[in-house]
Amino acid sequence: MNRKALYAIFYSWDFCGAVITGVALRFMLHPTVLAVVAKDIYSAGISVLSIVFAVFFASLAIIMSSGDDVFVKYLHEEGHYGVIIQTFRFTLLLLFAGLVLSIVLYSYSSAMAVDSAAAQSRWLLISFGFLSSWALLASLSSTLNSITYSHYRYKFLSKAERATSNSDPR
Repeated sequence: MNRKALYAIFYSWDFCGAVITGVALRFMLHPTVLAVVAKDIYSAGISVLSIVFAVFFASLAIIMSSGDDVFVKYLHEEGHYGVIIQTFRFTLLLLFAGLVLSIVLYSYSSAMAVDSAAAQSRWLLISFGFLSSWALLASLSSTLNSITYSHYRYKFLSKAERATSNSDPR
């Protein structure tokens, strides 16, 4: 990954939103969190992230298969295709990482919750909050990019229509 890509990742509004979430959780949470409470939060995270992951994965498959070769070539020439696909790819990886972390932390908390007074470090919940909020905000960003994809499709069709009408001898 080059410097420009790293800059785009870490200076994006979705990453900044995740950092704000992490910092807010740092100041809002007690140094320890009851495992029973954390387990319920991780369970909610598993539900939300698994639904978003599935829908997002299906959306990516539709976008990948819906473009004809000429349109994809047009996007490559304009320099947009790589950006759109990289954004979707990165978001899919974030959603997957957030889902895996949720499952691991849920399992850990379930094992700890045998003792109803067991507590865990707030840093586990902060890590979960940071990664899951980053994944959700990135999925929103990617969804907005898919709207941009539709805009490029419109521009492409308009350009193709103008080229056809200019070459029409009528």
